[in-house]
Amino acid sequence: MRILFTLTLTLLLVVQLAAQSPIHQAARDMKPGKPYENVLVQKLFGDAHASGFVIWIRHNVPLHHHAMHSETVLILAGKGRMQLGEEERSVRKGDVIFIPQGTPHAVQVPHGVLKVLSLQAPEFDGSDRILHD
Repeated sequence: MRILFTLTLTLLLVVQLAAQSPIHQAARDMKPGKPYENVLVQKLFGDAHASGFVIWIRHNVPLHHHAMHSETVLILAGKGRMQLGEEERSVRKGDVIFIPQGTPHAVQVPHGVLKVLSLQAPEFDGSDRILHD
């Protein structure tokens, strides 16, 4: 539990510091670079320890979990409904959501587009995304 608390505080500090950095400024102002039907992902940075993405979601991200990493999501724009484990909640611009390793999660966007900054540790390459039925 102490490790989870420390990781959460560290990621929140990163998000706070990023609010003053060129990366966050660019993430906040980024527009989709190409047409997309449901989800568009733009990688911002990454190394063996962590990676960051701006993600635009028009409709939904299906229920899934990550076997080997955790994720922190900062909502940059829009509104939606997020399932996190057994809990479902509304999310909107400014919300920060920590998704522990192995936790099932999904997003529904009833109107408009949800734009998020996703910070994942360790580096995310897509290979540990496990879809649920």
